[in-house]
Order: sequence, then structure tokens, then C-alpha cells
Amino acid sequence: MGETLYVSDLDRTLLNSEIRVSKRTEEVINDLISEGMKFTIATARSWYSASEKVKSLDLTLPVSIYNGSFIIDPVSAEAVDSKEFEKNESKMILDKFIEGDVYPLVYSFIHEEEKVSWLFDKENQGIKKYLAYRQGDERLRKVGSVENLYDGKPFYFSAIDKKEKLEDLIPFFERKESLSYHFQKDLNSDDYYWLEVKHCKADKASSVKRIKEITRCSKVVSFGDDLNDIPMFSISDEAYAVSNANPELKERATGIIPISDEDGVAGWLMKNLDL
Repeated sequence: MGETLYVSDLDRTLLNSEIRVSKRTEEVINDLISEGMKFTIATARSWYSASEKVKSLDLTLPVSIYNGSFIIDPVSAEAVDSKEFEKNESKMILDKFIEGDVYPLVYSFIHEEEKVSWLFDKENQGIKKYLAYRQGDERLRKVGSVENLYDGKPFYFSAIDKKEKLEDLIPFFERKESLSYHFQKDLNSDDYYWLEVKHCKADKASSVKRIKEITRCSKVVSFGDDLNDIPMFSISDEAYAVSNANPELKERATGIIPISDEDGVAGWLMKNLDL
């Protein structure tokens, strides 16, 4: 058992429809961790956002955040590994977005502090909804000019816009070997899509492989629900999709587990781990 690393996505996988860890999942996972299970998470969220959601779990192993852009020690909140852009790369990405009349959220380190910058008066309804949901987030940084979006060291870009506008940009990013991107429908909106651009080695596969090395595990079992979990599934020895997962991910799964509202991950762990 000690040779297996168990890795779960958060939203719609470990977190239920109330966007929290249920009491049953909390109890099961913490009991299993105390008995020796090696368990961690791999999420598109930042650690600022994810840590609040998993604070009831006794996580001590490195966690993957920002779809693999960073690996964080959950105890110290310090970066174990990171995949950042060169200055010319981040400028090229932002130039292309703006050329397409798309103004993304720019995740950067500015004076050693993590910030999420957006251009005031260019917010569409998708961006406004994102900002409203994250009121009080100390990372949020409203700027008044395009030039300010280039500040600091950008490491992640999230564009929220209409499908057609974002699709027009995808061929450009596809041609850049130094980049990777993720395109998906906004789960909370019928009108908007997300286009996220990051370093080519920033994905859940690379980060989970690195965590596997750090923890000296020989096997990976993963759990997920959406297309950004495909890389993680591809390097897992076993991979389980929740029953309401994206059909394309389910095709790549070893098996299907109940939805997060039915504690699918915790139920599988209880049934299959013999500690």
C-alpha cells in the first residue's frame, strides 16, 4: 500500500456540489492517511483557493496546483517546483490575447507576491462573475492600462470569453511548443468558455510524476472529472472518473465511481484499501 500514491482532482471530484469536502469524505480520508495512505490533490485552483477547501484534510504530501504549474508543500505553503514563462514568452501570449480583443486574467508574481491582474473596464460578464465569486481574495489586482498587465513574472493566463473569440486563438497556441493550453466550457455559465495558457511542462501529468518521485511511490491511482485530468489519467496505473465526468475522460478511465455528492472517492478508497 505504501508504494501507491492516490491523487484526486478537487471540483466535482473530491468537493461536492456545495463546493466543500463532506464530513464522510473528511473522516474516511483522514483515517486512511493516519493509517499510512499516501494521498494528495491535483487541481486547477491556486493554493490560496484550494487550501480553504481542503483545510479539514490532513494533507502533508506535496500538492499540484494551477493545473501543474506549481507543486506546493501544504504545510509551509512554499513552492517545491514550478514551471514559469520566460519574459519574451509571457509577452508573446499577452500580445496575442490582446490582438484578438481578449483581456485575460494574468497570474503573476509581482514583488514576490502572487497577484491576479485584470484590466478595468474590459470585464465581460464571465470575468465579472469570476471576480464576484472571489471577493476578498487578496491576490486580485485591478489595473487601469494594458501595460500594467505585463508587470512582474506572469506564469498563468486565464481568458474567459465567448467560444468563437477564444477558438480563433487556439491555432496560434497550438503551434508554440513551449506552451500548453486548456479550453473548456465555463461550468457555471451557458455563454462563456475558458482558455488557459501555461508552460508546456505545466500539466497534471508532469506534476504528479514529480510528486511520485518525491514520495518514492511506484504506482499512481487518480480520480477526476474533466478534460484537464486527461494528462494525469495518462500516467496513472489506475484512473477513476466520477459518473458525471466529461465523456472523453470516462473513455480513458479504468472505472467509474459515484459522483462527489455520494462520496465517490472516499467510497472507492474504503473499499479498495486494505490497511
